[in-house]
Amino acid sequence: MATKSADGISQTTMATKSADGQYTPAWVKQEPLILDGRYGYGWAKIDEHRFIIVGGRDDDGNLSSGYIYDVRTQQSTPLLHDMPEALLGCCVAANEEFVYVIGGRGVNGVIMNTVY
Repeated sequence: MATKSADGISQTTMATKSADGQYTPAWVKQEPLILDGRYGYGWAKIDEHRFIIVGGRDDDGNLSSGYIYDVRTQQSTPLLHDMPEALLGCCVAANEEFVYVIGGRGVNGVIMNTVY
């Protein structure tokens, strides 16, 4: 494990042995998300470079918002529309054309059986 400092930002990297026997970095700190922190969100891989992240919870409660994160550019793009209700712990399935959000817990902690 090595710690590097670039521009005053501390980064920690670890190395693991890959299938071909070479040591490669396993953990490299990325730029932080531009949106506020959240936990308990649902996410899915859209394609080779993009993930969709929806719902979850922050300090103010459950969230209905979401965004797409691009690992190449390390940029977060907010979704144009929020989900109809705020969900914590929902399941997400996606491809380049469709996104499905399934279940989760609603604002009052009620277990939901909705599909969007």
